[in-house]
Amino acid sequence: MATSKDRNRGSLGSLLQGLGRKPNAPRAEKAQPQQRYPYQLRDFFLSPAEIVFYKALSSVAPSNIAIFPKIRLADVVSINRSASPYASEARLYFSKIIQKHIDFLLCQADTLTPLVGIELEDSSRQESGRTEHDEFMEGVFEAANLPLVRFPAQSNYDSGEITRLLSPFWESPTPPRCPKCDKPMLIRTAKSGEYQGVKFYVCPDTKYCRTYFPVRST
Repeated sequence: MATSKDRNRGSLGSLLQGLGRKPNAPRAEKAQPQQRYPYQLRDFFLSPAEIVFYKALSSVAPSNIAIFPKIRLADVVSINRSASPYASEARLYFSKIIQKHIDFLLCQADTLTPLVGIELEDSSRQESGRTEHDEFMEGVFEAANLPLVRFPAQSNYDSGEITRLLSPFWESPTPPRCPKCDKPMLIRTAKSGEYQGVKFYVCPDTKYCRTYFPVRST
């Protein structure tokens, strides 16, 4: 049964048609413009110095080693909640690693277990010596029991030098030479604490060098 509203609408439509005019069609909603994000592809993923080092490293690394460049530090280490039990403190320490990255990370190819981190030092850092960044990164790696080796950024690299410094991390567990002071390292076993029974390579020059890292089985 038609209501008075329907009859009125029909009467208005008839009147408009009699006057030669068409009733207004329902308005279509205005299409929203597609959102565009302000991003573009970088010209280079790695810097020229990083590319040179990557090629040199790739030429000597064995097939059981996977090379990962520009790895975010927070994807490699996490917050030890037993050492930092308070949420506010944990957030503070996480904020210190979320924006930092490792120039290169070497991992076991089959398990992707991290073996050693690599940082390239440009000329400004070589001239100014140790920086706050260097001290922080060394502290993080030491806490995580992950070795960290530094190379000066150069236009070309000696493949033999790269092999000498990095092969201890992917070859036999014979004591390597200290990557900082080049002295033959000693094997020591932790007698107590969290790492009791774990064997470590330790630099013998403990007065001036605190380099150490775990003996990893191959």
